[in-house]
Amino acid sequence: MEAATRIPGMSGNGAIGADLFSDSLIRSYVDENPRFVERPWLAELIEGRLADPSCRFLLLTGEPGSGKTGLAAWLARRSEQWPRYFIRRDSQVPLNSGDARSLLFAVGHQLATLHPRLFHPEKLEVIVRQRVGEVAAGGRTIGLRVGDLAVSPFYETAVHVEQEAGLVAGELAGIEVGQLVAEERFLELANLQYLALLDPAEVWLAEEPEARIVILVDALDEFRYQHVDESALDWLAACPQLPANVRFLLTSRPDERLLEVFRRRQGEWLCEVAIDADPHEVGADLGRYARRFAREPTCAQALADDDIPSEHFVAGAVAHADGNFQYLAALFRGIEQAVSAVEQAGAGEESERRETLRRLLRLEDVPAGLGELYAFFLALVRDAVAGQYVDVPGAVLGESERLPAWEGLYQRVLGVLAVAREPLTAAQVARFGKIEAEERWLQAALARLGQFLDREDGRYSLYHASFPEYLTAAQTHESHPDSYLDPAEWHRTIAAQALKHCSDDWLACTDGYAVVHSPAHLLAALREPGGRRWQAQLKGALTRLVTDLEFLEAKATWLIRVHLPPASAATASRSERLLPSAGLGVDSVLADLRAAAEAISDERVDQTPAGSRSRGGRPAPLAPHARSWLVRAADPLPRVGGRSDVPRRCGQGPTRTARTALLQVALARNPRVTCAGAHDRCGSRAGNSTRHRRGPGICGGRLP
Repeated sequence: MEAATRIPGMSGNGAIGADLFSDSLIRSYVDENPRFVERPWLAELIEGRLADPSCRFLLLTGEPGSGKTGLAAWLARRSEQWPRYFIRRDSQVPLNSGDARSLLFAVGHQLATLHPRLFHPEKLEVIVRQRVGEVAAGGRTIGLRVGDLAVSPFYETAVHVEQEAGLVAGELAGIEVGQLVAEERFLELANLQYLALLDPAEVWLAEEPEARIVILVDALDEFRYQHVDESALDWLAACPQLPANVRFLLTSRPDERLLEVFRRRQGEWLCEVAIDADPHEVGADLGRYARRFAREPTCAQALADDDIPSEHFVAGAVAHADGNFQYLAALFRGIEQAVSAVEQAGAGEESERRETLRRLLRLEDVPAGLGELYAFFLALVRDAVAGQYVDVPGAVLGESERLPAWEGLYQRVLGVLAVAREPLTAAQVARFGKIEAEERWLQAALARLGQFLDREDGRYSLYHASFPEYLTAAQTHESHPDSYLDPAEWHRTIAAQALKHCSDDWLACTDGYAVVHSPAHLLAALREPGGRRWQAQLKGALTRLVTDLEFLEAKATWLIRVHLPPASAATASRSERLLPSAGLGVDSVLADLRAAAEAISDERVDQTPAGSRSRGGRPAPLAPHARSWLVRAADPLPRVGGRSDVPRRCGQGPTRTARTALLQVALARNPRVTCAGAHDRCGSRAGNSTRHRRGPGICGGRLP
């Protein structure tokens, strides 16, 4: 008898975003940007610090718009062997989600791709040969017994057991594993840090003592907006002492509170560089950037038409920027928008639009400071549409109402995009913003707001993180209340519209954004100061959502769906373009559960399951065990054992769907929780998939 069991690692099979090395982001900053400016003086400064044996962590700090991500992208392009990790607030790619595991998996997979020899030059093999004459009744023979087997995600492990037996009356087992940890999400962080980085680094150090592993991590400051367990920054602060050949190159805003613990714990190995440390070099970089814009045909012609010397324009723009690249980028986008407006001017409009363009080119009344520049451009748009109205359907069929264009349309577009977690189509912007104006009015607004927007594959987003931050900042509310947008209001609005659109049947919902991001918007509204007045309603909605198994199934399904065909991939949202991974879908839902369990601390709020109503139309209370289930399901997943303690699908083989996996978690945590309340767990004969009426339980959905 011969048995061979192969346990594949996750490299090649795991939940890895298609862009493991962030190539698309790097291309957008470096290769596809004709104005991009290389910064060799900073690269030389960085290289000098990285060569210092006492500098294991190099922290580059700079204000918003100072060019941190552009610099990081350029360094990654120059040094293709550097693992890189770009943190983004809207990231839905599992290897860039901001938690410590995603950082280590990204680094490990990249190192395994670049230097596979570091992860064992040959596959690890365990071979057991065993000859048994007879196994009597009641006897037991085991070829290989392993108490705990943690399988590296970065290489394959092959276990071969060869057994020969004459007569078997008892039990003959080839392999017995007490606890097998094969999936990435089950690996403990204490083990993962060695599998992904520390052990391979030690191997390389022994082979090539002079070689260095430089790991680039961009935008630590994004953790101000992310709420994850064991964030990458937490791990960086608490990680074991790095091998002598490992360096972390980190970028962040100078956020004292965010970086306090990291600085204190890693102070011995930390050195810091301010990205604007040399004002002369920064000014020279800005000058090169501005000259490239001034030489572009659109700007060059506009300057010539108004008799403005190119160098005069460049010097004025650089002086206004005061060391900030994003200031110049915003200014130049505004100028391009003004040029386009002149070209499209109708009768009687050209003179006014040319005057606006002339003022911009001469920097007349153009304020210094990035926030003030945003306020200036928003005021131009607001003034341009003052007195305009949009027609929306009225309460009476066939009639319409008129709303001021700024409040009824433009503010709504900006409000939705300011808090959106990924780019949206025009139809989604209208739906989530409760915009009822005709399509032509919406398209006109998107065009007029074009300088603030990025458009790709028919989807819109605000073009730089500093702009939505400006719109929703408390300081903006004080200094420019006409520009301020309350983030709690817009998170709540998006969530409400998503629930209205999909909650009747989550499994039939065709809007992936609503399915994937509704919990995040409810949580964000709860956390914002402006959401305090809606605490009870928000907590109730969040509880109903995350205890609705139809929703949980729908979200997991969206996140684990296979690649779309090439013809439709271009128009798919990021939520649709993820590689298939059941682990990703389940992990994302469990993250919602953990966050909801933390946020919902007041048991007195309305916790009514979707579709559950008592007589008279008043909400019926949620079953008493619902919140208990929520808290229990939010606990970390149980480790996978050699024999599952989780019930199988009723009368069928091992479960396979993401939704059933979630049911397994719920049942494993609290066996008393059922989908049918007082009914049995299945509610139907084995093999049936009947629709169960919504009862007093928490599920209110289809049976597994």
